[in-house]
Amino acid sequence: MESTTTAIAVYGAIVATLSLAASVWLGVAELNRHKPRLKITANTGCLLDGNDKSSEPLVMIEAINTGAGKIHITGIGWFLSNGHRWQVRDPYLLKVPFDLAERKKATFHYACRWLRDKADTKEIAGAYFKDETGRECRRRTSRKTLRRWAGMTSDGWLIQWEPRLKLYYREDGPGQRRTPLGG
Repeated sequence: MESTTTAIAVYGAIVATLSLAASVWLGVAELNRHKPRLKITANTGCLLDGNDKSSEPLVMIEAINTGAGKIHITGIGWFLSNGHRWQVRDPYLLKVPFDLAERKKATFHYACRWLRDKADTKEIAGAYFKDETGRECRRRTSRKTLRRWAGMTSDGWLIQWEPRLKLYYREDGPGQRRTPLGG
């Protein structure tokens, strides 16, 4: 009789321990589900105008809010292998700071030509989005991908920055039409 009581007590202790572990795991999973979270992806592409003319090639870094609640984005840019940051003050087609609602995305467009023109491009380790708490969500980029981006030819209309007016414009070619662009 004593061995049966011991077996039942041991069984009860095991079930209670497993139940506690499952409750803790489910509680942590539920808390994490309600936290804002960014997923960062990197692609290349170009923009099309109303006449199906394409822009120069662009690096497109997308941030997707996969968590619950909005995220207040305060910075976008590149992080370097030496620990430094290149924060883009006026990113094309985005106004920083901005709120990124849950299940929405924001795209950071950066012309491949701009990477080619920078002296320290080989130091870039990836792109980042920074939130109001200072937390950075990053996407690492391989050296091979950076070389491929920087080597893309600038066919199509160019995206230029006018610092005095603080706006982007479209340039169809040297001495050609300059059209202000949204952003």
